[in-house]
Amino acid sequence: MALHDAGNTVYVPVGSLTRCTNTTSCQGDYRLGVVPLVDAATNEAVGTLVYLEFAVETGDTLFHSPGNAIRLTGRGVIGFTETLYDDGSDRPATAPITGGTGEFLGATGFVVSTSLPTGGDFVITITNHADAANPAPSATQPVVASSSPAEVLQTVHLTEHPTNVNSVEIGSLTNCTDATSCQGDYLLGASQMLDPATGDEVGSVTFECFFIDTGSLLLHCPGSTINLTDRGQMVINETVDLGGEVRPDNGTIIGGTGEFLGATGALTSGNKDFVITIVE
Repeated sequence: MALHDAGNTVYVPVGSLTRCTNTTSCQGDYRLGVVPLVDAATNEAVGTLVYLEFAVETGDTLFHSPGNAIRLTGRGVIGFTETLYDDGSDRPATAPITGGTGEFLGATGFVVSTSLPTGGDFVITITNHADAANPAPSATQPVVASSSPAEVLQTVHLTEHPTNVNSVEIGSLTNCTDATSCQGDYLLGASQMLDPATGDEVGSVTFECFFIDTGSLLLHCPGSTINLTDRGQMVINETVDLGGEVRPDNGTIIGGTGEFLGATGALTSGNKDFVITIVE
């Protein structure tokens, strides 16, 4: 299934911080946003893309995105990590799917993305079909998930207790004058994770979360790490509503250690409450 984004971004230049004098772009610059996605064949709205990409090689316009998320309305989220040439030159990049929610819970596969002058093109292939008689879709077929639902192995319920959080404000770099927050600002730190039933500390979470839509207090956290004492770690790609609204299936598990080695699954969070569903 091919998708085209309509383009709604902010570019954060960091040259003044790194002593880079390149007037076009500097290594470390980043771009982020939440943009609508439309079906390339019908031009109908089908969802949104949340992304964050860092300039890693400015001479060749090479960008790295640690954790993007495509949300297809009424279907679920597909998470993927990519490295691409974001210059409108029609050079495709193939990126691994790192997890999914809803219809795509536990998904594996890949996303082929291409930077175009008009935005971007995405072809998503899901490869983890439970029914071996049905092959994975080709690039011209609709996105399809497994024909059998993934088995839920366990559910983990946690409450976040913020203990060490800071904000980085970049308005001076983007000419943003909003006194509250600017697109591209980010929060980072570490918090205690508690058992909501007992109030006991059971672990911690470390994170970097970038404001992608300040009007709705929406943040994107491409690799939050939850460490549960004596159990292991889970790394999650999530989109968070700082206003406290609970967003079902707003995050995907992209990996784990210890008890959670090889884990996939989904996260529902809001108002410092986390419910993690593990399917593998």
